[in-house]
Amino acid sequence: MSETETQRVGVIVIHGVGETYEGWTDTYLIPRLERWIAHDTIGAKPPSRTDRPISLRLDTQDDDIVLVLPDDAAFERLCTSTGLTDLRTDSRFATHDARFANQATLIEELERLTIWRPSGELLAEFQADDLPCTLGFAKASEVHRVRDPESSNPRSRWQSYTRRWRYGDRQVVFSELHWADMSKVGNTVPSRALALLQLFLESPYILGRAFMRGPKFGPTALISALIYLANWLMRWPIAGLNVAVFVPAFFAVGLVYGETFFDIDQADWMIRTVAIGLLVTIMGGYLLFRQTVHRKVGLADLALSGALCGLLLLICLCAAYVLNSVGMIEVTTYFGRPETYLTVGTALIVVSWLSWTAVINLAAALVITVGLKRLLIAPRPGTPRLARPAAAISLSLLLGIVWKFVLTVLGLLVISVLVPGATAEAGQAACVRELSPTGLVALVGDPYCTITFAKALLLAVAALNAIGLVLVLAAALTVFGLRGVLKWMYRSSATAGRLNLPRLIASPLIVATLFFGSFINVLSLASIASEDIRNSPTSQLLSQVLSTLETPTSALLGFLAFSFVLRRVVELSNGFVHVGRDLVDHQYDPGPWSTAVKLMPEESGGGGEATDTSQRFRRRLRVQRRLEALIEDVVSDQDIHRLVFLAHSQGTVIMHDYLVNHDDLITRQHDADTRMRQLRSIDILTVGSPLQHLYSYYFHDYDRTYDDPSGSQYLMRRVRTWTNMWRVDDPIGQQVTLMPGIENIGLPPGGHLDYWSEPQVCQRVWDLVRGDISDTAFAKTRHADDEALT
Repeated sequence: MSETETQRVGVIVIHGVGETYEGWTDTYLIPRLERWIAHDTIGAKPPSRTDRPISLRLDTQDDDIVLVLPDDAAFERLCTSTGLTDLRTDSRFATHDARFANQATLIEELERLTIWRPSGELLAEFQADDLPCTLGFAKASEVHRVRDPESSNPRSRWQSYTRRWRYGDRQVVFSELHWADMSKVGNTVPSRALALLQLFLESPYILGRAFMRGPKFGPTALISALIYLANWLMRWPIAGLNVAVFVPAFFAVGLVYGETFFDIDQADWMIRTVAIGLLVTIMGGYLLFRQTVHRKVGLADLALSGALCGLLLLICLCAAYVLNSVGMIEVTTYFGRPETYLTVGTALIVVSWLSWTAVINLAAALVITVGLKRLLIAPRPGTPRLARPAAAISLSLLLGIVWKFVLTVLGLLVISVLVPGATAEAGQAACVRELSPTGLVALVGDPYCTITFAKALLLAVAALNAIGLVLVLAAALTVFGLRGVLKWMYRSSATAGRLNLPRLIASPLIVATLFFGSFINVLSLASIASEDIRNSPTSQLLSQVLSTLETPTSALLGFLAFSFVLRRVVELSNGFVHVGRDLVDHQYDPGPWSTAVKLMPEESGGGGEATDTSQRFRRRLRVQRRLEALIEDVVSDQDIHRLVFLAHSQGTVIMHDYLVNHDDLITRQHDADTRMRQLRSIDILTVGSPLQHLYSYYFHDYDRTYDDPSGSQYLMRRVRTWTNMWRVDDPIGQQVTLMPGIENIGLPPGGHLDYWSEPQVCQRVWDLVRGDISDTAFAKTRHADDEALT
């Protein structure tokens, strides 16, 4: 390129869900970058994250300029430089805070002079007077409405904001990838609760598959199979049975309320109510599945599993009527009693949970056994690490604890309304203690005793899970506290970005706590009918609370109180939902053999025919298609010479997948592919990246070598520099060492968000835009000569 030729630089900003919405780059990144560049032009100290500098965008004869007033001294120099000395005595501008509040008025006063003068002259004068200033970005953004290539709706569009900038011989285009609306987490409590529910429904997929994909033989393969089985039990039989049991149960609760106001035959109407509830579950579940299968797959699977389990229960009810017709049982006598229906439903749910508990604890025992063996005998090179199955098991256990706690409390509330007598201590003593073979026969034959036993069981399970949640919370607080103590003890190392803190995501302490709690849970369930368990303080407390909820009015108050607690939990789970949403969206892969895919209409991609892995990670592919469309607009249509990726959090994973195209999961669909091959160079800046801390550590797909000299990694051979920055207390972002030569720079504490206000980050962005960074060790390890690359 000749010295006089204009350099066209494209900058693509890909940020994580926690900081992404349309126009985020315009609102936050560019104003901060302008302030940084303004200080850099005069060699001044840049503003810190806590400063409140005043940025004034001034019209000139040609382009806008940005003038920054960091303090009173700068304002004095401005008045002298412009000759507007009367502004010093104006009460509206007497202090920094007053000027900050009256920025619009101050701009009007200054533009009386600047509007008639060229920007170049003003910049030279202001810089000569040590006033931070720079040529501003284009005043208005270009909003590109790009068609969503993965949507069947031709009107489906997503917006990308583009902002242009001219600086010397460079023309710079900033564009952002907006992608979080594909699994949008709303700001209202209901929408966030729905997102949290979907997260719980979809998480087992990645726990059973993405964590453990790879080993096909040996102990790790067996552990993987057990984890997959346990999470399948949670997603289908358990989730489906809970829907199929609770929906008719709530119909029955409504019948109890109706009996208060209407004279109805409860025994006769109970059968009809349960049948209607099951029909609503089947039809509503199937219709909801058809409506949400493309957008909210977790909710769709829950609806489908509930419909299938509801169909199974309805078949059982019809079979009871057949038996009644031949005189074997009396339907009204047994099925007209609410305790009979609750007994059947509770028994099925309990059996499913016991199966899940047995499978997941067997997997945990195998992990511990293999771990002890590896302590005595060093594993062979390439042996799968145990961190992945341990993390998968611990997260599955955590999901199980939360599910069981919520469902047992709801079940106890329903039982307290429908079968009030089951709360009597005498009834519990008479029924629960008779656990001999003869007593068990009597227990099954008497629905009242059975539901009383079921309530005692639910009380104990609820108590155990409450204790488990407290232990997990204590472990998490311990990790948080340890991180805080270490930051305080090693302040100088933390400020310099050289402090390594304990992990927060699947911390070994939290994993150990969950493993220990799970084994204790099994031992407790083995003696669930004993006096010690039923008379534990937690069980007694729950029993006393429930004894006050045996009337419809008090039960309604109990439901309201329980809903309030759940609402508070949902409000506090915002960060967790965003991080979990990132992970699940990226790793979600039901596979062509899943029930949901097989039952989808063939025109919608169902039928189980799609086996190409590039078509299975549908959400990941959808994000990649958006990035391709954006790159086509930026690179191909505007003849970009150099491309810079600025990526934060999950955006770093999206960028990595596009450039590396690992395992051929992402296929390039646009003409930008050809233009990308002709780029002179690509530069990368990642901040708060989970590539190493989460993806490489836990997911098999990212634990791989990057030594492919051609083929799918051809774009990586265009990368000239890769700089990774992370804050020492970032719970998600860490160092990235996936490839040799990546420059890792630690930053002072500050959490996971708002990286763009860090001076080091702004400096590196400015250096990349100017092209002032020479080829690094990363480039030397990746590049061959230009002819070979082309």
